[in-house]
Amino acid sequence: MIRYYNSILKKLGEIKGFKPKRRPLIERVLKDIESSEKPFFIVKAPTGYGKTTISYTLALYSLYNAERFDKVIHILPMRSIVEDLSMSAKELFDFSRAKMMGVSEEVFHLFPLNFTTIDTFIWDVLKLNTKKFSRIKDGKEFGYDFFTQASILNSMLIFDEAHFILEDDKLKSVFLCVLKFLLENDVPILILTATLSKGYEELFKRYAIPKKYDFKIYELSDENGKSSKSHIFVEDKEFLEREMKKDFKISVFNENSVNNYLKYVEERKRNIVVVNSPKKCVKIYDIALQDSGFDNILLIHGKMTYNHRKKIVEKIRDLKNEKEFLIISTQVIEAGVDISSDIMVTEIAPPNSLIQRFGRVARYNEREGKIIVLKSDGKPYNKEKIEKTWRYLESNVDIHPRFSKTYQEWIDEVHGKRLANAEAKIGKHKKITNILIEKLREFRTRSFEIYEIITKYISEGHAFLRDFLIPVEVENDVVLITPKELFKLCKLEKVDVIEIKKIGNNIVEEKLEVKDEDEAYKVAIAITCGKPIEVKLLNGYDKERGLVL
Repeated sequence: MIRYYNSILKKLGEIKGFKPKRRPLIERVLKDIESSEKPFFIVKAPTGYGKTTISYTLALYSLYNAERFDKVIHILPMRSIVEDLSMSAKELFDFSRAKMMGVSEEVFHLFPLNFTTIDTFIWDVLKLNTKKFSRIKDGKEFGYDFFTQASILNSMLIFDEAHFILEDDKLKSVFLCVLKFLLENDVPILILTATLSKGYEELFKRYAIPKKYDFKIYELSDENGKSSKSHIFVEDKEFLEREMKKDFKISVFNENSVNNYLKYVEERKRNIVVVNSPKKCVKIYDIALQDSGFDNILLIHGKMTYNHRKKIVEKIRDLKNEKEFLIISTQVIEAGVDISSDIMVTEIAPPNSLIQRFGRVARYNEREGKIIVLKSDGKPYNKEKIEKTWRYLESNVDIHPRFSKTYQEWIDEVHGKRLANAEAKIGKHKKITNILIEKLREFRTRSFEIYEIITKYISEGHAFLRDFLIPVEVENDVVLITPKELFKLCKLEKVDVIEIKKIGNNIVEEKLEVKDEDEAYKVAIAITCGKPIEVKLLNGYDKERGLVL
């Protein structure tokens, strides 16, 4: 396995123009995967450590030895991260592909290295192939249901930035249902994270041990002799010494006006501003265009089309060697986007998100980084967690984003130390997950049966994986919006909501009126259940700012 890791490092060096450092933690994980018959490994390493080289190495290994797994599926929580990692992988070798709902040409996960979102992955495990969803819904085919699921079961599965998945109660419930099914089928599992709470470590352990998995947690350490049977501490003196020399100055301020964010940025420095909503993001961007002296100002947020956001990510990658820039972003920059700044100004968020954001500060060989956290109500995050986060930060700013021992207490304080914390609110969704796990265990279950179970649940007003989102067509691309945002766009007469009906041999388009938020939710439910309704944007998409709501 190590020789494949060496090949990856050599190739990365040729592409990036410098020799990547060997990582003892990654080497130890790779060696143990090679010797483990049934691994369930949690790899806790800081942002910027190079965890993705594990995926590259295992994919290359699978080309020459498919005895343990045929290929690698790298699962991520957000499209923006998939886009960035997929571009990086294609620079490295051309045997990787990305599969995402609505934007991918790929039907299956059949390449040696496959990148996908957690949503697409879950649908595919449930036999509802995302590229064949409409055909399954119309009863025209089974959508390669057995093959879709089987192509996952013979893979090494790598869940990256797992904390994002676990912090949404609906998504967490279905993910744990799917995880239980995967473990019953002996699928090898890796969890990559920088910010996993003790409660979730216990939860994963409780799932893995009864299924006779080789369960281990790997973590960086600055001392020897601490390892146990299931918790492996690995020394990496070179990395730790390099990072220890960095001076991170973290300050917190109880202010949140959009006018305040830019007063902390500095010209002739590399700056990143991160806020929690696209609307606030655009407002700060417009102020920056008028009042700042930056030549390189980039805006990126979730209300941009796939192709628009992809172009911005490419521009961000091109800024790596610039000595001055200002990037204004939402959460999409938290993980996977390989950029480093001197200064970060961020709106408050839960600690797992903040640590990911901090990972874009002094990421390379810089000696110092400045981080400013501004208080707000923290929406859309959980109010209680935001309050706990702020109370902790008010008296504990000696956090080093590369050393988990300086922030693990913070993570546990907010996200929970005990198994009970990790299992909180799962019970709300047990009815649907219990039905699904039983159907998954029945090998003969076909895709349309799963589809009927889920659509019945949704038709009763329950969101399934995430809160209801509606795809809006924008120039052969899409932007996802909430029902509340749909109602707003309808009031402004910026969208047409069209139901497509078949009457006899004719296809008829009927325009629907959305008079209030309740009707907007009904439209969202109908679309999620597969009803042929299209939402088309008439005007309001800005090619620089995205969809401004």
